[in-house]
Amino acid sequence: MSKPFVHTLDEEVRSISGYYVFRKEGLIDYRGQKILFLIGEAQADSACCGHGGCRYALVPGWVRSWKSSQDEEGRPVSLVEPLEDREAKEYVKRKIMETEGVPQVQFG
Repeated sequence: MSKPFVHTLDEEVRSISGYYVFRKEGLIDYRGQKILFLIGEAQADSACCGHGGCRYALVPGWVRSWKSSQDEEGRPVSLVEPLEDREAKEYVKRKIMETEGVPQVQFG
């Protein structure tokens, strides 16, 4: 089942201990279909227990409709379908880790 995905590059989401932000988005071709991925970073820059950070990838899923509408703030919205196929997940994870150098890839 497709669901809306709002494109929000370079918009920090703050919390009490830090923030996360998506810096890059891309598409991976897999068997004639496109899969959306994002590269993000998280920083714990205001935590009482110290500082730290990491880079990671998030894979929203198969692109069913690319930037076909806008939300109320004017940001582009695509329709995506979660990636369930184990073989596709393994391919995407390997590809992202090789090309983007991130230590973790999450599917959502």
